[in-house]
Amino acid sequence: MDALSKFIWVFISSTLPFIFWEPWQIALQIAILFIIALSFSLKSLGNLIQAWLLFCGLGAAIMFFHLWTRHEGAELWRLGVLAIHTDGVHFGLLYALRMVAIMSSSYIFVRTTQPRQLVVALVQLGIPYRYAWMIFLSLLSIPVFETEITMVREAQLVRGVRSSANRFQEWVEMTRRYILPLLVSALRRVENVAIAMDSRGFGAFPKRTFIDQFRWSRSGLILASSWLLLLLGVLYIRLSRGW
Repeated sequence: MDALSKFIWVFISSTLPFIFWEPWQIALQIAILFIIALSFSLKSLGNLIQAWLLFCGLGAAIMFFHLWTRHEGAELWRLGVLAIHTDGVHFGLLYALRMVAIMSSSYIFVRTTQPRQLVVALVQLGIPYRYAWMIFLSLLSIPVFETEITMVREAQLVRGVRSSANRFQEWVEMTRRYILPLLVSALRRVENVAIAMDSRGFGAFPKRTFIDQFRWSRSGLILASSWLLLLLGVLYIRLSRGW
């Protein structure tokens, strides 16, 4: 599929959870997204499950926040000053599932799209090529920084730095030890990228040619249009019910 169709699909798929009015509807969308991701991740099933567990963990944190901060509706459970109400459960589950659905759609897009294809597609939409290449460089930097983190961790292990038995303390220590080396590396790379872009004439001309030509794909248009019809149908139902 072409990158632009998938980009439009991500926007539609990320909008749907805010139009659905019941948590089970968003959960059904997440199940469909998981099946889509599973279709191209059979060889890396462990990475897929790890990513989905991360999404669910972040969603659980959002749900926990709503459980303890919303006090509308009938009371379900109380422990001293802490109480769980029906609205807290409903809205906590709703916002948590929305977060998981958005991250799942973005994960599918990133795993199936070459950043350069996205740049060509965005330029086709009329976006200035300098901003499109900024997105390309941002996506390209993610695996670079993953490699940097691995190098920093291995260098610290060689020097005798060991992780703590407490997971929270280990997370705090890792953040403190990694942030300065990564910041220095990022500043160095930003300067190198800026010099490289200047030497290639970025910004000197209003347009820039590409070897790759953008073409719409039939499968991409079918995917985007089918989800757009779903979005319009759900939106019509919501409006007919008075939102």
